This record gives sequence, C-alpha cells and structure tokens, in this order.
Amino acid sequence: MRATPKQVRCVWSFCVKFGSDGHSNQKWREQSTFDKRSISPIISNIKEFERSSDPAEIARLKAAIESKIGKVFPGFKVTSNPFPEGPEKQKKGAEEKQQDGDGKPGSPSEYDPSKDDSDEDKVRRMLEQLEAEMEEQLPKPEARPEKPVFKTSPGYIKPPEFDAICCALLAGENVLLTGPAGLGKSRLGKEIAYAFEQYAKDNGKEDNFETFVVSFAGGMRYAQMFGSTQIYTDESGNQVSKWVPAPTLQSFQKQCVTVIDEIFSADADANNGLNSVLEPDDRSILTPIGKIERHENNYVLATANANGRSLSNKYTAVNVADTALLDRFVEFPMDYNVDIENVMLLAIGDTEVESYFRDNLDKLRAGIKANNIFFDASTRRLKRAINLYLNAFVAKDEAFERCFLVSLSNAERTKCGF
Repeated sequence: MRATPKQVRCVWSFCVKFGSDGHSNQKWREQSTFDKRSISPIISNIKEFERSSDPAEIARLKAAIESKIGKVFPGFKVTSNPFPEGPEKQKKGAEEKQQDGDGKPGSPSEYDPSKDDSDEDKVRRMLEQLEAEMEEQLPKPEARPEKPVFKTSPGYIKPPEFDAICCALLAGENVLLTGPAGLGKSRLGKEIAYAFEQYAKDNGKEDNFETFVVSFAGGMRYAQMFGSTQIYTDESGNQVSKWVPAPTLQSFQKQCVTVIDEIFSADADANNGLNSVLEPDDRSILTPIGKIERHENNYVLATANANGRSLSNKYTAVNVADTALLDRFVEFPMDYNVDIENVMLLAIGDTEVESYFRDNLDKLRAGIKANNIFFDASTRRLKRAINLYLNAFVAKDEAFERCFLVSLSNAERTKCGF
C-alpha cells in the first residue's frame, strides 16, 4: 500500500533540512516507491534524530536513515545535525529572538516573520513552497460514494445486517453468514437478489438478477459442484464423451446471487476447488474445456451453522474448512431476529396466544444457553407452531410442545423449566 502524502512530506521535509540529495521536485514525483511498511521506520528514525543531542545516537540514526532513504534515492547523505550549536544554545537563541530591544518579550502583533532572514525561516518558507507544489502532483483521494438504499420484497423484514451484507457484496466481497439453524439465512439470499435487481432499476439499468441456491449438505463432491465427463450416444450411434459443467459452476458465469447453503458440509476437495472461483483478483477456474471466468456481477453468499474453524458437537455434519477458503470470505455472525418473530406472532390476532408463544420461547432459549443444550429453538420451529395453531386447529400448548419440547429429554426439559 502506498505511503500517504503526509508520510511522504515528513520524509521530504527532513531531506530538505538535513540532507544532501533526494529532495528535488523531480525526484519526489517518484514518491510512489515508498510504501507504508518501508516509510514508517524511516519516520520513526527521523523523529528520534530531530530530538537527539547525543553524538553517538545521532551517528547511529544517520546511518540508519541514509541506508533506508538510499534504497529509494541512491547516494543520499545526512549532512547536518539537529543541534549544530548544542540544544542549550539553540534554546537561548530562540528566546532572544522573541524579545524586543528592551529585553522584554514582544507581543505577537509586533513580530513580522517576513523580516526574519534566519536560516530556519528560509528553510521553512522553502518547505512550504515545495509542499504546495507536491500537493498538486499527488493523486487526489476519491470521494467516498453514498451508501446505497436496498429495497426488499413486500412483507419481508430486513435483519439488522441486511444493508451491510449487500454493501459488502457490491464491493466485490464474498460473504459468509454463520449462525444457528432456522433463522432464515437462505431466504436472505433470495431477498438480496431482489434488492440488487431493484437497485439496478433505480440506477437506470434493467438488470435482472437470478438467484441460484445450492445445498452442500450431505457431502457435495467436486464433480457435482464443477462438472464431470459424461458419455452419450451421438446421431451416428457412436458413444462419445464430453465434459459438462455442473449447475453450480454455470451459476458463477451469470449475473446472479449464488447462495451456497451449509458450505462446510461439502468434501474437502470440493471446497478447495472454490478457492480459484472466489479469488478476488482472478475469479476463474481451469476446466477440461478451458478457463471459465466468473461473471463480474456474480455475488457469492455462503451460509453455515458454524464458522468452519473447528468441529461442532452441535452440528455434526460440519467439517473443518481450509484456511485458504475462510480467508476469501467476510463473515457476518447472525442470530434469531426478534423483530421478525414478533411480526409472525402478530398474525395470530390473539394477544394471549402471542404472549404464550413469546414468553415460552424466551424461557426455552435462556435455559438452552444456560445449560449448554445442543438444540435450536429456531424461528423455523416458531413458524411451524403458529401454523399448527392457526391452520391445524391445535391448541397453543400442544403446538409449542410438538414443535419445541418433544425433541428434548426429560432432564433437558426440567433444566429449562418445563
């Protein structure tokens, strides 16, 4: 990463004041050869040099600065010391300059810098002029764009992370959503596709975004993800072979939001194959039929119950992911959205029943967390309980029992207070 203009000016000012070479206007146009990593230690040494009055320390710092700046401007030498007359004499001289003819400190209004012809002021004015010239030559930072507005389909309640996820995808990042089962991660992917389509229309483009959802649960294999050689009979009756890309690979070639459910449930070879497609600079993969490029408007949204860094006792189908794959994602940890659940409960139309479901769900989740019980009291289960109550004419306590408590052991139910 290139050094900032402020960092470059700091080194440039030092070269003008203390150096023999390396401060001409032409040479400092090459300032891009400085990066942040190389310029930071130079600035640190410069600050120590300017504060030091110890001859041995000054000599050491001179050698260090000459070596580091010399890599950019060969032959550079430090030709003067920070305190040529000693720090005490310099301080005394500065105090004398601030006094008037009677030996009393003069007021700021009586001081005219244009009449001060000291070497220090000459250098200062020269630096100001050179910095002004350099400021014009440095690239101007790009203005930060306004944050986009994303629309969703009618009736969908956006989770708090929705806009941030959309912005990350539009910025070219692959996004990984992690969190417990049944909180609506797959639906979120479809809503993002809808939001992108509306965003394109609002900006004068008639772009249609598809949504491709693939589940890796059950052990997705490399051939299932990318393609395989298939044998078929041609018109002449001869058997011929042909490599055919898999639907997942085809989705990468489209303007599409590709949603990969349970990404860490696939075989290791399959997930390793994703590395090339998800690489931000290349975005392609080599196949038997040649190099296949990923569409510039293809966005990958992966979901998982765990973060892929370790095996889970709760989700036994989850594999440990390769670090190279994890490095290609921006992770958004998620949890159940209470706002969405409250809207679902309002559809019941009975405040007593709504309170029953809400209170018992909160009680169950608190017990699960406190006792480390491997069970998801999910939004999906709540949706089923409401459906049983409204459409299957099941009593509220029986609906909650069937959708939540029936899967727990007696000991677990007791620990949760049921």
